[in-house]
Amino acid sequence: EGISIGDSLLDYFSEEEIKKNLVDQNYKDNKFSIFEYKGLDSYETYENLQIGFKTKDKKYRIYYVDGVILLDDFKECYKKKDKIVNEISTLFENETKDDQGIRTHPQDPSGKSKISVVYFDLDSGNFIDVACYDWSEEIGFLDHLRVGLATKEWNDWVNKQY
Repeated sequence: EGISIGDSLLDYFSEEEIKKNLVDQNYKDNKFSIFEYKGLDSYETYENLQIGFKTKDKKYRIYYVDGVILLDDFKECYKKKDKIVNEISTLFENETKDDQGIRTHPQDPSGKSKISVVYFDLDSGNFIDVACYDWSEEIGFLDHLRVGLATKEWNDWVNKQY
């Protein structure tokens, strides 16, 4: 959608929109904040966006961006994920690709929610992930495909939050 790491979120949304669409977080610290925008009618590929920035950064510099595609038929997720992974593989053929297969999602204590994710570890320390989320009915989230790009700093921080 043209939004990238290092951009200012203010180039795409007003400060009022940003503050109105912050996600409530249950993280150990508030170094970063998450902006979530749903129902992106004007965007080509993604219906929702999640974007991470440093909480105290007045320029709202982007450290993490995820595009979300909601799914009516979850079986389509794996086909779309494989297509996107193949496209990324051709762009970053010398980067490390880690296909983690299907596993339980750590945010679902019942163990019924599943995630299937492929990570690309880039030489810069940043990473790309492509994942299918199959949430249990008890959790109540919508099943979706997620494509993300994050800095090493974001990834290090978020991994310390769980």
